[in-house]
Amino acid sequence: MTLARYEVFMKVVEQGNFTKAAEQLNMTQSAVSHAIASLEKELGHALLNRGKQAKISTTVLADRLIPHMMQILRSEAIIREEVSLENNQLEGLLRIGAFTSAASQLLPPMIAQIKKHHPRVKVILFEGTYEEVQEWIRKGTVDIGFMMNAGQNQDLHQVFILEDELVIGMSPKHPLAQLDTIDISQLEGVDFIMPLASYHSQVMECLSNHGVTPNVLMEVLHCNTIMNMVSQEIGVTIGPKLLFQSNEQIAIRPLKQATSRPISLVYRTVSPTIEAFLTSNQLCSLEGTTQSTK
Repeated sequence: MTLARYEVFMKVVEQGNFTKAAEQLNMTQSAVSHAIASLEKELGHALLNRGKQAKISTTVLADRLIPHMMQILRSEAIIREEVSLENNQLEGLLRIGAFTSAASQLLPPMIAQIKKHHPRVKVILFEGTYEEVQEWIRKGTVDIGFMMNAGQNQDLHQVFILEDELVIGMSPKHPLAQLDTIDISQLEGVDFIMPLASYHSQVMECLSNHGVTPNVLMEVLHCNTIMNMVSQEIGVTIGPKLLFQSNEQIAIRPLKQATSRPISLVYRTVSPTIEAFLTSNQLCSLEGTTQSTK
């Protein structure tokens, strides 16, 4: 078995078909097919189920092998990073998972810092929901990721970043915008844009815990759509301060019933690129508890 075959197989699984994998790897489709066939022959078992219209799915055995293959490939990458570090020029790949507000507000300056100090480190962003980022970290799809309410997990390293409070977002012309702080009871019967984004469960919990029923005009999935609806005075919403704070067309007000979500950077395996990312952004570990120095 070779690392190259593992890499080809993982790319096929990631892309969902041979054609896209071949494009990503700068290989011909026949070469990709041959690599997969050779790997399956060596193992003596099929790893992919070939369906109609070029659709593929992994076999039960493949699902068990994938975490081990990813670990092998990651270990090989870390070896290369260590060698490049010894040559005084860190070079490698850093895959970062982030949900929308972290990707748009927290991550850009962080990427700028590591590119400034380590220009040969390539950063790839995987943007998804809270649950998707958590799953990517668990499976090793990303090397490090932003998580909310990470909790205690001995298998994970954590870097606390900040407490992101839930706030009321509205047009500056809305009557509630005249208040400095809003009691959640004041949302009773108010025209409301219900978010279906990653923080939907938090909003629902906040409303139900206080017995408040706003007048839900619509349910919206995408954060940009929510902000556009709110800025056009269609309704108010509840969401993370991190998401709204840079939008000048939205007035944000804190809730008297303050609630927040702790955001942390989480990773499973220490590597030179992760250490460089943390160091470049002045994030460090103190007495075994990893935390932000910002």
